[in-house]
Amino acid sequence: MKRSTKFITLLLIASMALSVCSCGARRKGVEPVELDEYDKPEHSVETTIPEPTETEPAPTEPDPTTPEPTTTTAPDTKYQPGEIKDTLDLIKLGESAVGMGYEDATTYLTQCLNIKEFTPVDGLFDSNNVPSERFIRYWDKNIDIDGVTYKSIGMHMKSNKVCQVTFTMRAEPILAKDESFDSKKVNEDLSAILTNAYGDPIPNYTEQWIDFNEKGVTGWNDGEYIVSVFWGQGCQGNKNNDQLVLEVNYNGNINTKEPTGQIPDPTGTTPAPTGGTTSSTDLTSDYVYVMSLLTLGQKVDAAKTWVESILFSKLGDPVTETSSDKSYTVYSYPCDVKIDGVKYDQVDLYVSTAKNTVYNVAFLTAKMEQDPAADYYKGVTARFKQLISTAPDETEDPGNKYVTHFKAAENIDLSVTLTFNGNDSRLMFNVDHVKEGHHGN
Repeated sequence: MKRSTKFITLLLIASMALSVCSCGARRKGVEPVELDEYDKPEHSVETTIPEPTETEPAPTEPDPTTPEPTTTTAPDTKYQPGEIKDTLDLIKLGESAVGMGYEDATTYLTQCLNIKEFTPVDGLFDSNNVPSERFIRYWDKNIDIDGVTYKSIGMHMKSNKVCQVTFTMRAEPILAKDESFDSKKVNEDLSAILTNAYGDPIPNYTEQWIDFNEKGVTGWNDGEYIVSVFWGQGCQGNKNNDQLVLEVNYNGNINTKEPTGQIPDPTGTTPAPTGGTTSSTDLTSDYVYVMSLLTLGQKVDAAKTWVESILFSKLGDPVTETSSDKSYTVYSYPCDVKIDGVKYDQVDLYVSTAKNTVYNVAFLTAKMEQDPAADYYKGVTARFKQLISTAPDETEDPGNKYVTHFKAAENIDLSVTLTFNGNDSRLMFNVDHVKEGHHGN
């Protein structure tokens, strides 16, 4: 199906919105914008250190208008965690994850740091359904090491293996939300630790980063790895938006690299990992909304598969209902997931008869009592108000229905609806490509 340039732009933003390199590029609001910020990610893995000679096929990224979703599978459990006491231990942790697949590395890193709740956020997938990068965000705890507080982890893939691990002071991608801290001072403290451990820094070491008012990067050799620290203050002129990243980059042939870390074997005496890569309890409504944009314009089966990958859960068999004017059909799938910790039991896909593609996707909670439903409605709308910069339209009919409507982009509407019905009250949020079909709600 032929798409407008603006809609293709929107899909590109959606697929990259939560994870463009080590600080990403999610804006407040998913809206048609100039793509300069997205074409220039905060950090690309390019340094003055030459790449080893190896044959590396260029990844084939799927058409962003018809993305190839991935299915989350249970990771192998062959790696064993160690104790993290200081910065050098944290670096060794990153080094020992190099060579793993991204699911193994996610489980390994979160378990070693005792992170039990988190949200994995993936970049674009290649033809092998491996993401170019994965970020572990929105933890249940912060990690404090040598006076530095880390709030997210990044992994970058090459040849289907993790080749780089980053530890970041930011909780959010840098273009999503301002976060202010003295990254310059932290850089000085970390640089002293690393120089004492690894000797003098690499002369004239450089990496490519997005623009900051002030910034710097220093690298050290640690055997087959390069350890570096990037600091920046005032991202793109905003003096209240700062960054610091501790990075471990493998400098050898990743094709032959075997990881040194280990996750405990669940058949043995060590408890199995409790990371959240397959747990729907870690999902949030704003994350589900952004990722669900990529269902729009897909055939119904492809859209269903993509929703399953978003929710880390299979959908049941659909019940279908065609509109009276036969302009669209609703496919209602049963599900059993938690978003924001609240149970959802239904996903609806609205399919245009004329184009045979999805133009609206809706997520519905299970029935709940009226007061908790009202509280949850306030929480969901608050999340979307932080994400989307345009002011919403809100209507209230207490005891009957609350509706908040966001104009997220020129062609994209987002609605949150709470229908009161005593103990059978129910909330729905849905995203609608308004020019692709009739409104389905």
